[in-house]
Amino acid sequence: MNYFVGVDIGGTNSKIGLLNDQGDILKSTSIKTDSIEGVDYTLNKIWETVLEMAEELDISRDLIKGIGMGIPGPVIDQKKVAFFANFPWEKNINISEKMEEISGVKTRLDNDVNVIALGETLYGAGKGYSKSVTIALGTGVGGGIFVDGKLISGATGAGGEIGHMKLEKEGKLCGCGQKGCFETYASATGVIRETLSRLQINKTNGVYKAIDGDLNKLEAKHVFDEAKKGDEFAL
Repeated sequence: MNYFVGVDIGGTNSKIGLLNDQGDILKSTSIKTDSIEGVDYTLNKIWETVLEMAEELDISRDLIKGIGMGIPGPVIDQKKVAFFANFPWEKNINISEKMEEISGVKTRLDNDVNVIALGETLYGAGKGYSKSVTIALGTGVGGGIFVDGKLISGATGAGGEIGHMKLEKEGKLCGCGQKGCFETYASATGVIRETLSRLQINKTNGVYKAIDGDLNKLEAKHVFDEAKKGDEFAL
């Protein structure tokens, strides 16, 4: 039996799964992306984690035949990333080539939300429909658009980058360098930014209590968890 690796590289965390050739996820985990340490550091850390998972499952390294990666940014030819909106990495990096040098395993990639959208089209909410749009809220805001079974990527691979639609002229600065982007307001990053601002003047709420008053601990999940409990501040 052959095995494959699926990787979702996020702005904060990277999720890694080891699958068999039937598509069953045998083991999965999540690690910190630590993009500030550089692209080589992150990719090496991902491969080291894959090898640890394979060892735990008693799977030989030679049986891992492919790596598929979801990347936050426009991807060209399933190999090169034009730019990383939320990472301090250079433009036009051939991630496929780098990962193959590290692992010795054939690697292909696409925009992370395009990969999610493909999954939804084949197995999830979009199954059975000829057209679908998938929106992912995370460190940024991503989108994947399928029409008649084909992914709309556009000439530069940015066809589904709805997170960078402009909502506010000369609005807040986005990680991509532009102003007023959708993801500046609606992403986890945007939620954290707004929450931190409000916590400066309002400390009598569930969110402040959940982080024990330590603003450095704040994640968007705290806001959503407290909102589910009905906390007025979080809502």
